[in-house]
Amino acid sequence: MSKLVIEMPNAQSPGYLYRMKNAMEYNRKLKSRDEMDPGVIDDMVGFLLPYVVEPKDREEARKLMFTDLTEEQFIEMFDALSGKEDEEENPTVAETSQESSEPLEKVEKDLKENSQDGLV
Repeated sequence: MSKLVIEMPNAQSPGYLYRMKNAMEYNRKLKSRDEMDPGVIDDMVGFLLPYVVEPKDREEARKLMFTDLTEEQFIEMFDALSGKEDEEENPTVAETSQESSEPLEKVEKDLKENSQDGLV
C-alpha cells in the first residue's frame, strides 16, 4: 500500500512566483464559488497535489489525499502556501514597534510642552 508523502517548499525552493500566482488564482476561484459546493474540496486537492511527492502516480496521490490526509497535514500545507506564519509574526512586530515608539512620542510631547513654557 502506498503512503502519502508531502514536501512543502521553503524560502530557498525555486518557483516562488509560480506558487504565488497559483495561490492567487486559487483564492480568486475559491471566492467565486459557493462555500457549500463540494467541488471546493476537489479544487483544494488540485491546489495541494503538486506538493505530494509520493505516490508518483497523480491519480493515486489524489485518492490518498482524500483518504489519508490528516487535518493537521492539511492545515500545515495551507499555512505554508499562504504564508500564514508570516501573518502571525506581523502583529508582534507591529506591537513591538508601537511600544518602542511610545516613549519617543512622550519625549516629543514633553519637548513641545516645555518649549511652549519657555523651558527649552
